[in-house]
Amino acid sequence: MFQIFIIKGKISNMINSKSNDLKQLWSELSQNNRVTESYKIRNGKQVNIGYVNQFALHDFIPNKWFDWENRSDSEIMIIGQDWGPYSALLPFITEYEKQKSQDNFDYNKYLFRTFSSRTEKFIIKAIEKTYFEKFKKYISQTVWDKFFFTVAIMFTRQGNHFRGNEFFDEKLGVVESLPYLKRQIEIIKPKVIMPLGGIAWKMLAIIFELKQNLTISDVIEKQTGRPIVIGDTKIVPNFHPASHTDPKIQMSIWKTIWEYIN
Repeated sequence: MFQIFIIKGKISNMINSKSNDLKQLWSELSQNNRVTESYKIRNGKQVNIGYVNQFALHDFIPNKWFDWENRSDSEIMIIGQDWGPYSALLPFITEYEKQKSQDNFDYNKYLFRTFSSRTEKFIIKAIEKTYFEKFKKYISQTVWDKFFFTVAIMFTRQGNHFRGNEFFDEKLGVVESLPYLKRQIEIIKPKVIMPLGGIAWKMLAIIFELKQNLTISDVIEKQTGRPIVIGDTKIVPNFHPASHTDPKIQMSIWKTIWEYIN
């Protein structure tokens, strides 16, 4: 009995340490001001397409993509592309301020439901649907706690458009974000990593020293449903939810993650 207590204590200390590491990483990221100044010629004019460091939003809005330090013991890491335009995030502050004072406010429901774009809703649907198909029961909060949500490019763009490159500098975003993503992986040590789309895959290829000349489509076709195994981690590349890929193909890949989790 004494030994069990010690083991639980060690696990608790390890989780707390990981949580503190993620909190520190967040602090470092929130102070990064190198992303704000980047100029390109667009339609014959010089335009500042520097990113916005939006991490102050974490102080206002509970959200799965911001919830790092509370998800330090996760087993599955989902890597999206980027946050989208900053202007699209701002309305959620007002909405959250309205809802949080209500008697029936549910933190976890808000975390996974209310603050969701169309892309995010597809991700939630994919996780819930494939879990039910595999285990014939609805997903519980303890299962959600296994997920760590992050993005490849950790800064949000200016402008008002999710698509297009008007205010999107992939090279700048990758260079500045890569060290943070690498550190997240080192801290979490996830059993499964699912990069969604080409940019997330490209950054994982750099971090794990994989073949960087392969597109995510090439990799998915080559793996034929099998994960890329690196030590205790399995990488399961998937298409970005907003891509033109058949959703059924994406769902079939989502389904495989449950093969590698207890």
